[in-house]
Amino acid sequence: MTAPPVDAVAATATAADPPSSEAPTPMGSVAAERDALGVYGKIPAQGDFVRINASDDAAQALDLWVQEALETLGRMGVPFPTEPLYFLHHGGHPSLPATIGAMVASHDRVGRVYPMTVFARVDPAWLATRWSGAPLGYGLFLRDATRILRDLSRADAQLLTAWTRNLRLPSPQDLAQVDVVCMHALQTFSAAQVLPRMTGDPQAATCWYALKTAVDACDSARVRPGRPPIVLDGTLTGDLDLFAWLELLRRRLQGAFVPTVLWTESAPARMLVCMGAPSGSVLRYLVNPDDAAAQHWPLWTHRPEAVAQARQSLSPAHQAAIAQWNSPLEALLSALGWA
Repeated sequence: MTAPPVDAVAATATAADPPSSEAPTPMGSVAAERDALGVYGKIPAQGDFVRINASDDAAQALDLWVQEALETLGRMGVPFPTEPLYFLHHGGHPSLPATIGAMVASHDRVGRVYPMTVFARVDPAWLATRWSGAPLGYGLFLRDATRILRDLSRADAQLLTAWTRNLRLPSPQDLAQVDVVCMHALQTFSAAQVLPRMTGDPQAATCWYALKTAVDACDSARVRPGRPPIVLDGTLTGDLDLFAWLELLRRRLQGAFVPTVLWTESAPARMLVCMGAPSGSVLRYLVNPDDAAAQHWPLWTHRPEAVAQARQSLSPAHQAAIAQWNSPLEALLSALGWA
């Protein structure tokens, strides 16, 4: 998947060239506020944890989630993902802090495993209403964080600190521009173009099931808070798919809360959306897509009868909106986005 367009300076960087203290500031960006960035985890050059600005409530909530995830995967006998795992981590309540970033499996000098995480605190005012655009809005930051994570083998604490200081966060103007681009995409692309990508089905036959599942998950989470959170699980083809799913969920949730979102870019790319306060057990669905837990709601099915049942149970208005394949995607999201 690709990040939003960036300037020529940033575009010429390579995965083997993480941000450094000597690198120029990309045009159109602002130097990151030092207290917004954080790093936590283990690297091969150190014998203990590396912590950079990682002691506040947001960082501690993220660390607790990572510990729970490690315990869950350990019980399954599965290692932490070696490819970058991207996240928008939120406690589920509007007043709680949120972080966005990337993490990858790592270890310290003596081989003790613990992921390395690069993250940023997200502006809560912007997040409350525009969280669906966070993966795109913070795309440049996530790309540079990925470069750091891919080069941990040569990093010591001093170099890691220098790289972190050179990370860039989006300015309010950058985020506003991403909003414009996203809304333009919803008006430009038709449901026929996007639904097959969103559902991983070239014929889009399973879209009835996927959309019904998403709507039901939002309604259940919104009207019955406090229950074990539903985790929606979908495949992705590109950035537009992720944004379209998150924008549908944002509209349907009607501001009830901000979910936690995990996604990967390595094939097959995946998306997990936790409809409430997340637990570390969410990662079990990433490594086992066929997990039959009651809280695991895949956005796909191989059962034709399930597709037929979902189609029949959709309201007439929703059926009509989905059937308008050549209408802009905005029309579909508008129809499904409000109860």
